[in-house]
Amino acid sequence: LGYHIVRNNIIRNCGIGGLEALAAKQMLIEDNLFENIGWQDAELAFESGGIKIHTTFNTMIRRNVFRNITFAPGIWMDYLANQNIRITNNVFTDIISARGAIYIEVSRNDCLIDRNIFHKLRSQYWISGEYGAGGSALYSYGSDSIRFCNNLLLDIENTGYADYLNAERNVGKRGGVTRWHLVLNNIFIDCRKHDIDFHNWYNYFKRNIFSKVHA
Repeated sequence: LGYHIVRNNIIRNCGIGGLEALAAKQMLIEDNLFENIGWQDAELAFESGGIKIHTTFNTMIRRNVFRNITFAPGIWMDYLANQNIRITNNVFTDIISARGAIYIEVSRNDCLIDRNIFHKLRSQYWISGEYGAGGSALYSYGSDSIRFCNNLLLDIENTGYADYLNAERNVGKRGGVTRWHLVLNNIFIDCRKHDIDFHNWYNYFKRNIFSKVHA
């Protein structure tokens, strides 16, 4: 499994997922268009997304466009999926999700998310204060060691960088305590719940720009 190159495709009108992989390693996904995906409203079946990948490593996702996606994240990296992963130079726009444009679930190792544009992200649910309302740019759940650098975030209904605990779910012999995240050199414009939401002390942000901050 793995060693795939997915390049220069138009992937559209998929009811649940555009591109999915299980235990795939050393993939290159670049210069694709993902659009009109997720309209079957199956996000809570937990396999939806423009891209949905489990347990992968040494993978690059770059220069793709994710647009007009409903009831699904743009990219969902699931279950120990972020070992030496880079997500760079992508555009995420007009996405409605219960989580975020990028969702990283119970992953433990290094992931770099840099030089992306996040625009017009909306929640699948009415924003009522619960974390699962969706509509964020980056939604991390029980994951560690994400570097989020040099991104532009604009018109985000919920949170720009949402880093949530999942201590009760044991993966890799421990729960998800969300440590060692770095949010650096980003521009946050009109994130209407939080710009950055960290849930313990072992995470860091610096040299970001914040505009249209909501109380």
